[in-house]
Amino acid sequence: MAQSRVLADRIYSGEGLARDAARIIAANILLVFCARIAIPLPWTPVPITGQTFGILLVAVLLGSGRGTITVVLYLLEGMAGLPVFAPIGALGIVRFFGPTAGYLLAYPPAAFVTGWLAERAAESGWCDLRACV
Repeated sequence: MAQSRVLADRIYSGEGLARDAARIIAANILLVFCARIAIPLPWTPVPITGQTFGILLVAVLLGSGRGTITVVLYLLEGMAGLPVFAPIGALGIVRFFGPTAGYLLAYPPAAFVTGWLAERAAESGWCDLRACV
């Protein structure tokens, strides 16, 4: 069997749709918890949140494809009105028209690029995942 390219495959090994769905659901829950970390700043309507860290962490753990799927699912949950975003600001789709819209819309490309870079680093041997797990 070929070596897995991303850390999530090493932590929860195996292939298949059910295992991929479990990885994506777990990563989605991680994003929601990261978003709960929010520090409001008095001079801007955009708070400091753990969302950005969560997006990049999910991308490194899952890779470009599954990481992007996780982030898009997360954004769709927020658009539907679920309380997944930072607890500061408007609810639902209104977030995509306010001061944080640029951040939210940049999350899928950021997840893809970060996941792609993590995959390439693992393939090249620059970052040996065997040392991590």
